[in-house]
Amino acid sequence: MCNAKTIAECYRRAREAEQFFENSTDPVAKNEFREIQRKWLFIARNCKCNSEEAWNTSRRRTHAPRKR
Repeated sequence: MCNAKTIAECYRRAREAEQFFENSTDPVAKNEFREIQRKWLFIARNCKCNSEEAWNTSRRRTHAPRKR
C-alpha cells in the first residue's frame, strides 16, 4: 500500500524522466527515459491508498447479511 507522499514521489520521478527525455539527443537514451517514465506512472496509478477512508470502503459488505 502507498500513501499520498509515495504517490507524489512517483509522479515527481516520472516528470524528471520526461525532462531527461526531452533534453537528450541520443535516441537510445530517449527510449530508456521514456520507458522509465512509463514505469513510474504505472506504479503511481496502480498504488492503493492506505488512508482510513480507503480502508473502510474496501471492507464494506457487498451484500446484505442473511436473515435468520
